[in-house]
Amino acid sequence: MSDTMQIRISEKDKQAAEKVFFSMGLSTSAAIKLFIRQTINRGKLPFTPIAKIPNSTTVAAFEDAESGKNIKKYKSAKEAIEALETY
Repeated sequence: MSDTMQIRISEKDKQAAEKVFFSMGLSTSAAIKLFIRQTINRGKLPFTPIAKIPNSTTVAAFEDAESGKNIKKYKSAKEAIEALETY
């Protein structure tokens, strides 16, 4: 026997999730079933939720990292460590 679940999610989030699922060869339905099965098997969420919602500065840094914008590049690990020590 099977049952039906309905959720409300923004169109933007739905499309972004579907893109990820598709890249993994999964339909949205299969991905959600996998999430539910793993939750049952583990008796908890199958991932560790982040403790805080990222603020706008953190979100901007993630976006920059993904796009390659505003990224400081160093010639060596030593140079990067020195920059951190003087920050």
